[in-house]
Amino acid sequence: MLSIDLGTTTTEAAIIDRIGRPKLLPDADGEECRPTAIFAKPNSKPLFGRHALQWRRIEPAHCIVNFKSKLGSPEIVHADGSLTALDAATIAFSCIKEDAEREERAEVNTVLLTHPVAFRDDAKADLIAAAKAAGFDEVVGLLDEPVAAIVAYALNRPGVTANVMVTDVGGGTCDVAVARVEGTHVRVLATAGTTAGGNALNEWIHAHLLEQLADRGVQPPTQDDDPHFHPDLDEQAETAKRSLGLRPEVVVPITLDGQHFAITLSQRWLLDASRPIVKSWCAAVDEALATAGLTGHDIERMLLVGGGARPKLVQDAFATHTGLGVSLEVEPEKAVAYGGAIVCASRLAQQGRAAHTVQQSIRAQEFSVQNVTAHDLGIAVLDRRTGGVINAPIIRKSSVIPCQRTEAFFLEHEDQTRAVVEILQGPADAERDQCLVIGSVTLENLPREQKRTRRMQIDCSVDHNGMATVVVSDKVSGQSQTISINCKGAVASAAPSAPAALSEPQPISYKGAVTCPDDSSQA
Repeated sequence: MLSIDLGTTTTEAAIIDRIGRPKLLPDADGEECRPTAIFAKPNSKPLFGRHALQWRRIEPAHCIVNFKSKLGSPEIVHADGSLTALDAATIAFSCIKEDAEREERAEVNTVLLTHPVAFRDDAKADLIAAAKAAGFDEVVGLLDEPVAAIVAYALNRPGVTANVMVTDVGGGTCDVAVARVEGTHVRVLATAGTTAGGNALNEWIHAHLLEQLADRGVQPPTQDDDPHFHPDLDEQAETAKRSLGLRPEVVVPITLDGQHFAITLSQRWLLDASRPIVKSWCAAVDEALATAGLTGHDIERMLLVGGGARPKLVQDAFATHTGLGVSLEVEPEKAVAYGGAIVCASRLAQQGRAAHTVQQSIRAQEFSVQNVTAHDLGIAVLDRRTGGVINAPIIRKSSVIPCQRTEAFFLEHEDQTRAVVEILQGPADAERDQCLVIGSVTLENLPREQKRTRRMQIDCSVDHNGMATVVVSDKVSGQSQTISINCKGAVASAAPSAPAALSEPQPISYKGAVTCPDDSSQA
């Protein structure tokens, strides 16, 4: 068994050692933090990690990076027009599985996957599908990345009782989790996340370097003119960002058309440039604290994890904003994979199964994690106040999982004989286009009513992985359909109908602020 933390910039996998402690799984070259890079060329075995990143300098068109944010989307991420982010993740997981089986000298078929708080069910389903396609027989579960880091902290602090906040600054996201840790029990109080991470700083540095070249009368080449220039500049930007976290200024050397340029970047400039993104990170901290009903004074420990937590300017920004001392006591790049391995072994133990290492059975310390939902889950309804179609929430964000809730709705009119119900994941009362449409069900040949009743019953449940199952029933005719995305199949258990176009009559009405029979069922 192992856990995989597929990161935007680097990927880590962890297993449990002989004494029940997590350790990172190295690749064939002994590297524990693999660059999240794929080199895929027709008729060649794909590469994942450092070697793939090196090939980017030679044949950048065949290298895939920064694909994690595309999970859940059919978008092509490869120059030859054939690979999606799901395909790239499958390659990564296949390579990690191969490394694990070499290390363990046995088949490794069980995995736990970590993911950003902001991931919705389509992205989670792609993670699961990639693991299955890579040859893992069983996905034990999914776990929010900052929650995994809290588990790793709890393992290092036996018997601790404290309110803990983790801020995970990754390449593509910044996630926050607030939890109550009581020994081996972790009770998550709230999570929050943004889809902007440390790579945004790289992009600004990259753009700034291009501006500096333009100021000197130099026209940088396009990707078609020189496919190597911009990947090289990306590496320069990453190196400069890391250096500016430690020193007041750095000089970036650039060679172009036989000319050499030296561009100086200052830490002060980076501080100014980073203010918008740091502000969004701090807003996620504020949101998590507010949802948890806590203030900074209630937090005994604030941990920073993720590769983006290393620069001192990032640490100073969070310390200044919260008034708390920040800690990197759990290794930032390794914390999430560590916590995932612990939870994976724990879940196996709860099923009466033991983890294995080097063909020896071991029993890791059992941890219980009580998590919460990261998104509102509801259905598309017609807002009579605006005429728009919005998300009427049934299960609210930050509800303790697993959970279940039922609400009933009217049809649009008494003579309606067909109902299309879309299941949405996204902010409460947000417009439909701002939400993920998990799926839709269509109920046909419905009996007409003389007077409208709350006949459309919606049963929503969310499992301990944060994955949704929705049953849509017509209480008059008895018809029912189910949509389910889960770790077992990662697909809808009943094939959903195509989403209804917004121009079609919407089946569910929205009366003022009332979405359920009585106020007592509101979240």
